[in-house]
Amino acid sequence: MYNPKFTITNDILLSVGQIEAARQIIAQAPLVPIWERKFKTQAQTRSAHYATHIEGNPLSLEEAMALIDSSSRQSEEREAQEIINYRRLMESFDELLPQNGEKSKFRPGPFPNPLIRLFSSPKDINITLDLIKGVNAIIVYNLVPKEEQGSVRTVEVTTRHSHTGEIGFKPPAPKDVLPQLKNFFSWLECSYVSIHGIIRSGIIQAELTRIHPFAEGNGRTARALSTFSLYLDGYDIKRFFCLDEFYDQDADAYFAAIRSYQSPLDDLTLWLEYFTHGLASEFSQVSQRVSSLSRDQKLRRRVGQVRLNARQEQIVNYLEDRHDIANKDWQKLFPLVSDDSILRDLKDLVDKKVIVKKGRTKGAYYELKV
Repeated sequence: MYNPKFTITNDILLSVGQIEAARQIIAQAPLVPIWERKFKTQAQTRSAHYATHIEGNPLSLEEAMALIDSSSRQSEEREAQEIINYRRLMESFDELLPQNGEKSKFRPGPFPNPLIRLFSSPKDINITLDLIKGVNAIIVYNLVPKEEQGSVRTVEVTTRHSHTGEIGFKPPAPKDVLPQLKNFFSWLECSYVSIHGIIRSGIIQAELTRIHPFAEGNGRTARALSTFSLYLDGYDIKRFFCLDEFYDQDADAYFAAIRSYQSPLDDLTLWLEYFTHGLASEFSQVSQRVSSLSRDQKLRRRVGQVRLNARQEQIVNYLEDRHDIANKDWQKLFPLVSDDSILRDLKDLVDKKVIVKKGRTKGAYYELKV
């Protein structure tokens, strides 16, 4: 059976801790539905663009956005078809695993979503060989002959750096692909007891990339299933994140990390450090954006149509986080601003009934008005 080798380093533990913290912030942030839909749509657009761009697709983010907004299912242009296919894959994931509050579109038997036909009920949804084949079939639709879509390869393949053309590593021979996939799935079934979901997601991506089960679309398939694994383990953070953007920002670093693992006997630690760092970076960015928007919503509810300057908004945000503010606090918050200017801002906030003053003279401090 496949037995991945890796060490849980301090860097991995730090990244996992950051991921868990960001996940909690995002889960608890009060966002109105219109903003949730906007964040999710933006993440899907970025995913379709960066998942294909890192493999050499020349279309811009704006061009990808136009394709995603269209209802087109087919294109004579290969680059456009790659984007359309990835959009369809994300739609299929959403139907297969609807989020909280969304109506399930799961139906047994014939259904337009080819992934749903693979499972008899929602509780059976898992990463299986049939699911991997189904994902690849969507990704390479209209790009390769029909008989190759979602079919385990019978030909030799090589990997190349999509930007430089440099040959990477040689995947297993065709006769070894299915046996290695079976070994991988035997491990995967047992991993749900002993392996953390974030680590499992990274291993899924590395091993599927190494095996290269298909004639084409292996990178996109592996990364998409890694993300789907995070969804299954509760790390979907409302589907606001796009790990492919992190990879594409420094493609050389991504290819160096994923190619550090070329044999089932190789150590996965370097790759997992890179993978967890990327996920932590993306989750943290999402949490900061969500937190900022949540504070803005609270501020609007609190002060209504009261006009505040930029410094006053910072003061209110500070009070939301820390309860009160005194002289020593605003000197750290605004080191280049005079006390007189800050006191004028505070007095204006008091007059507008946004905050209240407590104490006197040097012991005075301010709190938000309840």
